[in-house]
Amino acid sequence: MAGWHMFTAQPATWIMMTLGTIIILALVSLTFGPAWAPVAAPVIFTLLLGGMLYAARDYHIGGETRFVRLFAGFQNRLGSFSLVGVIFCSLQLLVLLLFSAIDGDWAPSILGPNFSMIVNALLQSIAALITTLGVLFLTWAFMAITLIISPALIVKDNAPPLEAFLAAARGIIVNFRVILLLVVVLYALAGIVLITLGFGIFIYLPVLVGTLHAACEDMFPNSPKTAEPA
Repeated sequence: MAGWHMFTAQPATWIMMTLGTIIILALVSLTFGPAWAPVAAPVIFTLLLGGMLYAARDYHIGGETRFVRLFAGFQNRLGSFSLVGVIFCSLQLLVLLLFSAIDGDWAPSILGPNFSMIVNALLQSIAALITTLGVLFLTWAFMAITLIISPALIVKDNAPPLEAFLAAARGIIVNFRVILLLVVVLYALAGIVLITLGFGIFIYLPVLVGTLHAACEDMFPNSPKTAEPA
């Protein structure tokens, strides 16, 4: 409920920040094209997410949420936020390369004369496909959650990017059940976004940011603090 309370405190500001995020990411996609947008978008999104997390921190310490905080990630720890996005893109590319490497083994040989062998080969290929897709999905989901938790640690503890990424990964593993429940709730909310023809994103993203901030406070309560940028 932390994310919802944060959103309802200043809904207009959070809606404007979400709209700004959507417009900027759309411009990134148009500017970089289909070849480079998948690389640039996660980096820019991480920077914008960092700014929204600074705004969430302002709210939780009793400050005012301001639209300009959306760009705080570009002003504070620009290199750290960007590197988290680069790490995510690199791991994503590695997973896709591994996925493509085993893709060629899925196609069954249907030239044999024995029909039962053809059916068995087809069923085995389908099972392998489902298993591989499942592993790929879980791997990508793990990396995606790590991507969005890492900026929260940078904001919270001023942590170096690689340290934040690894700490987020460890936190997910240690708190797997909690994270799994969080993912289920977020997917359910994402379904509501689809039902509302996408307009629900103006509530979904701020609630996600507030939830991330609260989750990091719970998952990493004793992490060492360093000087935090204003």
